[in-house]
Amino acid sequence: MTNETSYREKGRALFLAALMVMSVVAMSAAFAGAAAANHSEETTITATDGSGDRAYQGQNVTAEGVSPLNTDNNTVDLYSGDYDSDDDAEWIREVDVDTDNNNKVTIETDNLESGTYSIVQDGATLTFSVRVQDLSADFEWCRHEPRG
Repeated sequence: MTNETSYREKGRALFLAALMVMSVVAMSAAFAGAAAANHSEETTITATDGSGDRAYQGQNVTAEGVSPLNTDNNTVDLYSGDYDSDDDAEWIREVDVDTDNNNKVTIETDNLESGTYSIVQDGATLTFSVRVQDLSADFEWCRHEPRG
């Protein structure tokens, strides 16, 4: 028996290497698909009881039954931090209230950092939190050397 590798063994090695590369590509596509699927969910905060809720960055936060703070243009204020208990709560922007749809407020969280946020309306403050998901992975490749 010689130490030379046959075409059959080379073909098998090539096939297994291609199978390994394809499985890594398929796995990364599965992770991307799961992340994209989660972004379409909405978190609802009910304005009547003022309970907080949490959302992941990229989800929309909605609140129904909101009383506009500014009745001239039907808006509420969005603050970073808990407006009722945090003296350092920072105003971010005005958010429109959809008065035709049960006084609904929708906040996109794509550009919000991880933390607590407050919707300040006429008479009450609603709080919610945003969390950021992160995934990192390292792959280590090894090369099989033929035995001599």
